[in-house]
Amino acid sequence: MRHVPLEGASNFRDFGGYDTASGRRMRLGRLYRSDRLNGLTDADFEVLNAKGIAVICDLRREGESANAATVWRGEPAPELMLTSLFSDEGGLDVMGTILRSPEIRNDPAQARELMINYYRRLMREPNPLAGFKRIFQRLAREENYPFLVHCSGGKDRTGVVCALIHLLDGVSEADLMDDYLATLTHYEGAKNLEARVPQMMANLPFDDWSPAALAPVFTVEEAYLRAMLETLDADWGNVERFLTEGAGLTGAELDKVRALTLEE
Repeated sequence: MRHVPLEGASNFRDFGGYDTASGRRMRLGRLYRSDRLNGLTDADFEVLNAKGIAVICDLRREGESANAATVWRGEPAPELMLTSLFSDEGGLDVMGTILRSPEIRNDPAQARELMINYYRRLMREPNPLAGFKRIFQRLAREENYPFLVHCSGGKDRTGVVCALIHLLDGVSEADLMDDYLATLTHYEGAKNLEARVPQMMANLPFDDWSPAALAPVFTVEEAYLRAMLETLDADWGNVERFLTEGAGLTGAELDKVRALTLEE
């Protein structure tokens, strides 16, 4: 019931409604996640405008966002908040890294390990840590709800942000993993691979690549999010320490996020 069927975005979902360790359930209609929004139709905007979304947090790199920009139709339009977890300069472009390497672009095992390492990097590098701070500071203010977070596929960067919110609220690991893995049902991975790879290949001076080696980029696995969770635990012990000592948030801000995302 959390999935919102749309014509122009396949992975749009409410990620609230889960039970938590405190006994309070996460609120529905407050937190949404999605893949890119540039393909939304008029019918889609009718559905989404009725939800009253206040802020759209775009986690994509600057170039990604510019090439597939979100242009909202309807009033009042949500605030568009670009919060790139990796920048174009010096950031990790997983697909570009795979395609530029003759070994990796023909080796699914190496490509999969690159994806797993991507999740580890999201827990350790300055740019994503700064992004998490901005996001949670926004989540600590009532006027920013309903809040929508998205990236390109709505699965990796978005999946990590949603998992952090779930952890903070006390959602069980089993439930947050189920929410993450729901992408396997809703994200059209094979279709996106078929559409995006030829566009990228047109700018590269080679044609030797294996579709199987690119497949890890267009899916999710439990091992991906598990790498994020294990890194957080090994480095910080728990999500509160990660968000306060790692990302620089205050305990009061985290308490406010809980108050605004959990039922009374």
